[in-house]
Formats: sequence, C-alpha cells, structure tokens
Amino acid sequence: MLPWLSQLSEYRANQKARQVIWLAGDHHWAWSNINHWLSLHKHNIYVGQAELRHAYLTCVKASKPSTLLGYECDNVVFDAHHGLFPDALTAISGTIKAGGVLFLLTPPLEQWPEFEDEFAKGRTSLGFEDQCKNPLTTKRLIHFAKKAQRANQGVIILEQHTEFNLSPDWLHEWQSVTPNLNTPANSTTDDQTDTLQYITSNLSSLESHLFTSYVITADRGRGKSHLLGMIAENLINLNKDNGINYYLCAPNKAATTAVYKHLSETTKQALQFLAPERLTETASPDDIIFIDEAASLPIGQLIEWSSHFKRLIFASTTHGYEGTGKGFQIRFFNYLEQLSLSPLHTWKHLTLSTPVRFSQSDPLERWLFKSFCLDSEPSALKLVEKNKVSNEYQSEHLNNKSLTKTPHLLEQVFALLVQAHYQTKPSDLRDLLDAPGLELFIQTIKHKEKKHVISVCLINDEGPIPSHDERSNNLHEEIYKGYRRPKGHLIPQVLAHHLGQYQAFNLKGARVVRIATLPPFQQLGLASRLLSFAIAHLKTNRYDYIGSSYANTKDVTYFWMRNQFKIIRQGNKLDKSSGTQSALVIYGLSQKGLKLEQDCLNFHERQHQAIDSISELKPTERNLLNAFLEHNGSYESAKMILQRFNNFNMAFPKKASKDFKSEIKNWLEDNQNSHPIQNT
Repeated sequence: MLPWLSQLSEYRANQKARQVIWLAGDHHWAWSNINHWLSLHKHNIYVGQAELRHAYLTCVKASKPSTLLGYECDNVVFDAHHGLFPDALTAISGTIKAGGVLFLLTPPLEQWPEFEDEFAKGRTSLGFEDQCKNPLTTKRLIHFAKKAQRANQGVIILEQHTEFNLSPDWLHEWQSVTPNLNTPANSTTDDQTDTLQYITSNLSSLESHLFTSYVITADRGRGKSHLLGMIAENLINLNKDNGINYYLCAPNKAATTAVYKHLSETTKQALQFLAPERLTETASPDDIIFIDEAASLPIGQLIEWSSHFKRLIFASTTHGYEGTGKGFQIRFFNYLEQLSLSPLHTWKHLTLSTPVRFSQSDPLERWLFKSFCLDSEPSALKLVEKNKVSNEYQSEHLNNKSLTKTPHLLEQVFALLVQAHYQTKPSDLRDLLDAPGLELFIQTIKHKEKKHVISVCLINDEGPIPSHDERSNNLHEEIYKGYRRPKGHLIPQVLAHHLGQYQAFNLKGARVVRIATLPPFQQLGLASRLLSFAIAHLKTNRYDYIGSSYANTKDVTYFWMRNQFKIIRQGNKLDKSSGTQSALVIYGLSQKGLKLEQDCLNFHERQHQAIDSISELKPTERNLLNAFLEHNGSYESAKMILQRFNNFNMAFPKKASKDFKSEIKNWLEDNQNSHPIQNT
C-alpha cells in the first residue's frame, strides 16, 4: 500500500488532473502496492494480456484497443510485462477521471528495453524473430517519465528494491492545494455548449430539401461522444412525432457507451444503433444520422453517406488508437468542400479543445503526447506561413538510431505522417524507432541551420523468404498453396500465391509503406525526387525490385506511372480503411528484378484476354488452378482464369467449398479433352 496515495489523488482531483505511478519490478510486488487502493474504487480497468479475475477490475486485452472506446474509469492498471501496446496505452488514458491514476506495470527499468515483447512479435516479419523488442521506444518512454518526475509533473516511478523517498516539498504542495478555478466546473464545457446550440438551432431551421453535414473533431477526453448524446436529446425532444428517425452509427456498439450514458430512457429508445453495413439500407435520406469515431470507418463509406443522407453529424478523435483524424480530415474535408460547391449542400467543421474529465494541462496526457509525438506539428508549415521557405531541398537516409539522436526530426517525421495519412497511430512511432527492416528517407529544407522535414518515404525490406522454418521444411510450397502466410513480406507472398511467381521467394525486395509530402510542397515533383533517391540507395545495396500496395485512386496511380512503376495486380474488394480497391505496382532494379517485373506484367495483361480452350493456358496459370483445386490456392486467381473461358458460365460463391471445387473439376474434365490441368 502506498500511504500517500489518497492525499496525492485528492490533490490531483482538485487540479482536475490525473497521475501516473510507474511500478518497475515483478508482478507480486506491484500488485501488493496497488491492490488495496483499487479495492476502494468501483470503476477500475486492467489492460494487458494476462487473464485476471477481480471483482473490482474490468479486464480488457491490450491487443484489442477497439474495446477501450466508451469507458470512463477511476483508475487504470496497464500491464506492460507481456508487451507495450502503444495504441491501447494512449486510448485508455483518455478514460481516466480527474484524481484517477494510471498504474503502469513494467519489468525493472534497466531490463525492460531488452525484454521480448508480444506487441513487437506481432509486428515483426519472418526472419527477424530475434528482434521482437522495443528498446528505443521503451527508453523514450522512460526518458520522458523521469523528466516529468524530476519536475513533479504527474509521474512517480517506483522501482522494486529501491527506496523511494517522497519529497517533503511534494507533501507540502499536496497539503496546501486549492481548487483550480481555471478548469470547467460545469457538467459541460463552453465548447460543448456552443456546439450544441449551433447544431440544434441550424438543424431545426434547415429546409427539407437541403443537405448538411457537421463534423466534430477533438482529442480524446474532450466529450465529443457525450455531446452527440446531448444533441440527439435536444433534437428528439424538439421534433417529436414528425416522422423522422434518429440513428447512431459507429465501428461497433461498444464504442457508443458514452453517447447513451446520460440519455433519458425515451431518448435511448428513439436513438437506434445501426452497424455501418446496415445504415444505407435501413435509414431514409430524411432521417438524422449520428456517426461516432468516423476516422475508424472507410472514407468511401463516409463519402457515400454524405451524398445520400440530408442531415449528418460526424464525430471523430484526432488522436487515439484508431488512427489520428488529421489525415482523415484532409481527404474527407476536401470531398465535403467539393460537395458544398452545389447550393444544395453545406457543411461545418466544429472542434472541442477543452478536456471534460481533466484540465488542459493534465500531466498524464502531456507525458503520453510527448512520448508518442502526439503534440508535434510539422515545423515547415510555420515557415510557409512566414514566407521563409528555401528552394534548396536535401534528401537523406536515416536509421532508427539516428532518429533517436535527432528527436526534432523524429517529431517532424511523425507529425508529417499524421498530417498525410488517416491511419497513422502511436504504434507507428514504435515502428519508426524499433521495427527491423524499416528504412526511412526524408527530404528537408533548411532555415537558420535547422532542418525542416517536407517529405517522407518509408520502405520495408521484403524477401528473400527462407525455404524452411521451424514449422515447415518447404515454406515456399506452403505459401504458394495457401497453407501459410508468415508475417511481413507482403509483395513476394502475393506474387507467389496470386500470380504464380515462384521466383519472388528468392529475391531481395523493398516495399514503399508510406510516401507523403506536406500540402504546401505538393505538385513540385518532390515525392518523385525522394523516391528516386531511395531507389538509388536500394540499387547500391543490391536490391532486386521495389514495389508498393496502395489505395487505387487516380492521383496515386498517376504518381506511380509517372515514376515508371508497373501495375501488376488490382484488387477486387474494397479496403476497409480507405474505402477503395487496392493495386500493386513493381519496379525492377536488377536483371532478376526486371525479369520478375516483366513476368508479372505479362500475367496481369493476360487476365483480360478471352480464351476458348484449356490448351491456351500458360503453365503458370495451370499451376495456379491446380493449387486452388487440390489445395488452398488463390481463389481470386482461379476466378480470373476461369472467367476468361468463353464457354464458362458458372456462378462463383463467396467462399469456395469442396462441392464447388468438384463442380469446377467436372467442368474442366468435360472441356479439357487432351489438356489436363496438372503441375508443369
């Protein structure tokens, strides 16, 4: 038991702030210190990978951060002994009320960076199994925690076998505390009240033929979900018996707890939850639709709803496990701007900046934001505002150790990724620092001897894939036949499994994971220049090819085509995150890589050519059909091949059953004559 904890909690509650208590040691020692405190509170959450059963703990898996949405709690125990899950840690932090404590449980500080980590293991590619650790990320977390502790800024680190002497100055400060009058004392903040009044009054007077969308964005803990509930309560009470229905949509129902929490029973019944896939078919265009955690949903879906429904209220978190909202804002807001060119469509962006559960200067949020660069902004944007931009651009290659030594570049790189991509998460910072096989290329401009990042290119090593591992003596064959899908190495596995390119297993490749340029510097050819710099580096280091899997939009496809990449595969399903189909491009760097590029291109182009008989199939296509029929080979490729037969008219089920495969075999036998489908 920590005898001073009650006093500290009261002090933080008066400040409308939360506290971090870091317990570095074994589990038994840590729990012996916090068990009694937790038993005094009703709403405690345990986040970790262990299976615990406690009457006073709600347990959630750190590996499933989506289950953390909608909670509000007194204390959180975040158990990092099995792994540091950055997305879960940052997501859960916003649920803790003022006066609450985040208990962070870790191994001893000196040992923790070298511990094997379940989170790292889940993100580590085949061949890097000995590097399933987070040494640089954990050291960064420790660094900022110690810095906060020295300044008495909301972090206390307790180490087993090390005596902790509570500073008399701290005790005196805690005892002499007076309430902080600068934090909101009402149940709603001014932000919430203003937004509530604005949306309620505007929707109430909106003409029935007009379309309007409101987008509310906020950092976690600003009460956006509660605000959605208040808006619904007002509108439902104002518009009783008018035939309009009210629907709430979110990635999952668990994420809507905070919306429903303070509603009257009548409003709860009137505000019906609908899963995203049921919204369009169930709701009518005149109904009022609330969308919570919008950044978690496919952009294409949001765009479709904006054109279909007349009254939409979106809410999204700008920082959190589900991806920052800034990249989501860029694409979705651009669409809404285009839509508003029509006199029938309007939209409004509203923001909440004041925290509800804690103060604006809360030390817990400040520590996490600093540790994971969540408060970083691209410094080059300020130069644009001041018209101090140089035309001298410099490209360079950075490894993770050099990033650690230049924290201002790390912060700028992450800030740029946040601006550019709607899926950037705190876990991506971990990858920048600790992911093996990740290469970083940046483009900068200089001002007063300081570098400012304007473009970023992230590249993953892919291949060669070993022919065997501890589970199999013929790994290549098992991937080809669809029985295995090892972590990482996306391109060689796709090329082998779907395109029949066995040669891809043995080549050294690279995949562009992200490439982005700040908006003021776009359309200047800078991304192409940075890509050329990265390709030159890869050629020097004897890579065979470079490729990328991307959301297949016109502008992105144009970028790859302009840089001489070849499209070799187009997906037929919509990506859940981007709402678009995917495409795969490749660019050969060596003789072997150029041959792979040409073979892939030939295969891709042939899939649009009709055929009359099995004799016209190439050996690669015969082998792919055989892998599908006799094993677990690519159904997608089999469909493309079979659809090319002029006399093939069978329907394709969603999943290929044994009976369906038997029907295909019978059809082939009836049509093959002297051209059997067999391995070549």
